[in-house]
Amino acid sequence: MEKPLLKISVRVALLIMALRLVLHLGSLDTSWSESFYWFCNLAALPAMSIYALWPRRKGATLSQGFLVDARESMKMLGLYSLLMTLFFFVYYGYIDSDFFPTMHEKIVQQELEQAEADVDAATLRQRVEGFFSLRNGTAVLLALYIALSAFYSILFAALRRAAAKVRQDR
Repeated sequence: MEKPLLKISVRVALLIMALRLVLHLGSLDTSWSESFYWFCNLAALPAMSIYALWPRRKGATLSQGFLVDARESMKMLGLYSLLMTLFFFVYYGYIDSDFFPTMHEKIVQQELEQAEADVDAATLRQRVEGFFSLRNGTAVLLALYIALSAFYSILFAALRRAAAKVRQDR
């Protein structure tokens, strides 16, 4: 099997980044568009994993091992994950820098409305800002991307092996 092209990861990442920028610059930031963006963003992971494992030539066999297949898939998904995490940091840190402060206010107001006892608003705000920050969001997103990348790489490498075994047994 020929190796998958890593530039496909870069192209997909650039396409997803462009989608996010178009939604933002076109003032199309709604709950629907945000959901659509994240759907496209996360749907790219299994699609690229399948691409990484897809036979490149007619009559290709499974000459590589399971771990080689999973590693090839993980390379593509890992590159995509790093690019999208970097974009998340840049986008929410510099382009849509009002996102986190706006969310802080929403969360604090919601908590103050639901609080049964007297809650110190300053302490609550400090906790929310400390926990729900760009740095923490970036770290969580990177961990999520890497976990999903590993999951899809292992899943589709195993499914490819299972499908090949079924075809071979016929």
